[in-house]
Amino acid sequence: MMFVAILRVHGLDRRWVAWSTATWLSVYLFGAVALPLRYPAELRGEVVATGLVVGLILPAVAVTRLLDEGPAFQVLTAARPMLTSRLGWSSAVLVGQAAVAALVASGMSTTPQLLVVADALLLTAAAALSVALFGSSLAWLLPLLLVSVFTAPDVVPWSVNVLYRHTLAPLTFGVAAVLSVAAVATYAFTGSVGLWSRWRGTWKDTADPAQDS
Repeated sequence: MMFVAILRVHGLDRRWVAWSTATWLSVYLFGAVALPLRYPAELRGEVVATGLVVGLILPAVAVTRLLDEGPAFQVLTAARPMLTSRLGWSSAVLVGQAAVAALVASGMSTTPQLLVVADALLLTAAAALSVALFGSSLAWLLPLLLVSVFTAPDVVPWSVNVLYRHTLAPLTFGVAAVLSVAAVATYAFTGSVGLWSRWRGTWKDTADPAQDS
């Protein structure tokens, strides 16, 4: 029962399952059905479309809902240390997301499957780091910024464009692994309140009204 309660605190309910499933289903239909129909002449397994990379932001942000720990004033006044549980929970979220990405990518015969999994993990790690730095409400910030930079023309040289160049998939995994470690470590210390909110003290604006009476 305690484990179920923990899952509910982190937002794992039917609505989240439905929303997360919908985001992955959208990614799958785009990569496995829409792209082959629209670009039948493209080289199989060598082309990753911009729409697919942008679409991976959706499940990346959706899964970080599981990193939410509830009201900030409760998190920051918790009596028990949360470092170990945060390390384990955030690691499990990232590993689980990578496993789901691998399952979804396995049905995309016309796209570079390894790169899809690497991109999914990289964007999820960016979203998790965004939660740890800016709070759960801004989970979308870093993955959107990352995709924008690597998608904009002439910003990142094609030779090092790890989000789009399929031959760089192993390097993309390496970058994703480093970013995942950074995200997990930062989240372990800051939680879903976020480093920025802690520093500015903005979490006090949503403190329990009962404590002020």
